[in-house]
Order: sequence, then structure tokens, then C-alpha cells
Amino acid sequence: MKQLETRLVDWIGKLNHESIETELIHGALSLKMNDYQNAILKSFRSAFYKRIPETERERLLQEAAELGVDQFVQSEFERTNRLKSYGPLNALAVLRVFYRKIVELQREFSQQKEVIRKLFAELKEIDMKARELTKQGRSDDLFNIQTNILALQNKTKELIDLALEDDQDYMFNIHSLFLNGETIKRDDLLQVITLKKKGKYWDGVHFEKFSEQYASIPEEIDLETFENLIFIEKIEHPDDCYLCDIFMDHMFKMMDQYEEETGTKAINPFELLEQITGKPLQTYTADFDEYGDVVSLTPNKPTLKLISTNKAVQEDH
Repeated sequence: MKQLETRLVDWIGKLNHESIETELIHGALSLKMNDYQNAILKSFRSAFYKRIPETERERLLQEAAELGVDQFVQSEFERTNRLKSYGPLNALAVLRVFYRKIVELQREFSQQKEVIRKLFAELKEIDMKARELTKQGRSDDLFNIQTNILALQNKTKELIDLALEDDQDYMFNIHSLFLNGETIKRDDLLQVITLKKKGKYWDGVHFEKFSEQYASIPEEIDLETFENLIFIEKIEHPDDCYLCDIFMDHMFKMMDQYEEETGTKAINPFELLEQITGKPLQTYTADFDEYGDVVSLTPNKPTLKLISTNKAVQEDH
């Protein structure tokens, strides 16, 4: 009993230390992320305002005045006028640099949270030992320990749930490069991506050298061509595909937004797999303990569809 109390006290000391450390790291990384986000947004604003013809600027300022943001728009015109040149290539180059930095920040914070997860696993060991002693009839002595453990579970879960989220959807910024039918040059795009070489993806599927695709890419790329190159043809190297990552992040954000607004999922992955395979997919319902560990898996009944083989019945329908 004394040994268990000592172990819990030592654990609390480690949690308090890592809790302070985690919150300090989260604060520092959040400030850095904010700076990186602002650098990206400023870059795309520069590309947007720089491409507006002089004949359109007066109209834009009038519209901005109606919204009460004409001073901001005017300052952006003045700032971009001081730039000798600035276009999509610059914006994508800045996005590439700072998006990588943001991903690195998230990776750094994930490493810190891994320390918290390990502490959570240690708490579970202490909890299991306390429950074992309780079964031996020593519940009166262990009541305070178990009460403390419950509070510590909640505190640790809050730290685990603490996220360093990038709430920006950079696909909207990319879309701004293609407003009003604007295009970007093929060779500009190729300067800001890492091209794939002959090799294979993580699942073993081989891909050809990009040089074999180059001739088929138009010199001027519109939005549809851009999305096809990045998301369908995947011309980026699989180990360095920031534009595809941004596209995927955009898709997930849109799916989450759709579910929040409608209460239904935009895509049911299980139904999609069943459509692809043509077979019912076996799924399971998982039960978890207080520590997020799976304690049981219950097979779900597959959804079966009745398919008539009677030609007459089919013709009637």
C-alpha cells in the first residue's frame, strides 16, 4: 500500500512537470505558427493585388468602401506597388517554405504529447494495481488513491487532447491564384514542387518518371488542370507532396463542415469500399476503457442488399 502511494506521488510530480512543459511548448509553437500563417496569407495577398489591372483597382476600392475596408485595400495596393514583381510563383514558394515549417511544429508538439501518453500508460498500471488491491478487501485504504486517480485521468486527457491545429485552409488561397480564369505557368509550378522520380508508392505501386509526363502538361495551367496534376496524377514526389497534403486537408475540412451542417457524413468510407469490392464489408464495434485502450471488438452484421435474378422482375422495375 505504501509503495503504491509513493509511486503515485512520484507520478504526480512527473505529470506536473510535463504539464507545465507542454503548455509552455504549446504557447511558443502557437506563436510561431501564427507568424507562419501570416507570412503565407500576406504572400497570397501580394500575388492577388499585384495581378489586379489598374483599370479594375478603382472599382475594387469602391466595393471595399461599401464594406468599410477601403483603407486596408488601399494600403495593400500601395505595399504591392513597391514590389518590383510578385506572382503565383512567389506565393507558392512562400507556401512551400512555411507549410513545411508548420508541419514541423506539429511534429514537435506531437513528440511532447507522446511523453504525456507514456505517463498515461503508467497511470493505468497504478490504477490496475489499486483495483487489484481493492478486490482483496482493502477498499477503505484505497478510496483516496482511486479518487485521485480519477481526477488525474481527466487532467491527463485534457493534455492529450490539447492540439496544435492549423485552422487555415490554404486551398482557398491557392484558388485565389486562378480567379477570373487566371492561369499559372507550367515551369513556375514545377519550380515549387519536388517531382517524383521512377520508383514506387508506399503500397508498392510503381510510378513512372515525371519526364514522361512533362510533354502532356500545358504551358498555362488553369485550376482544373492544377487539381488534376496534384491530386489525380500526383506529379509530386510521395515523400514531399505539400500541395497534395493541402488538397487532402481541404477535403477533410469540407467533409467535417458538411457533417456539422447536415448531421450526416459526406462520404461513408465503408459503403464506398463495399461499392468498389461488390461485397459486404465486415465492420466491428470497439469498446474502450478509460485510457483509450480497446477492450473488446464486436462484429457488426453486414448490410445485405437483395438482388433479384428474375429477369421479369427486373424489367418491371
